[in-house]
Amino acid sequence: MKFFVVALITFNMSGQYDAASVMQIPFPTEETCKEYVAEQGHLLQNDVMIMYPETERFSLVCMSKMEAEKVIIELYQRNKEKTYI
Repeated sequence: MKFFVVALITFNMSGQYDAASVMQIPFPTEETCKEYVAEQGHLLQNDVMIMYPETERFSLVCMSKMEAEKVIIELYQRNKEKTYI
């Protein structure tokens, strides 16, 4: 099983995540993924802030591909019902 770093992003104080960004580098274990986040977290934080400057907060977590896909589908389902105009 492969694991990926996922940034879960919130744009307001709702407490729900509004977006997810999956890093493309796979890790062989969840532990190696977490070690990478611990060692490179400051660089990952900078990347998230560049990609999502309006973010209120975010979390960097390690997920399997299946977990990440589930989160993305849930976010899509929730956000497709929003009206932005």
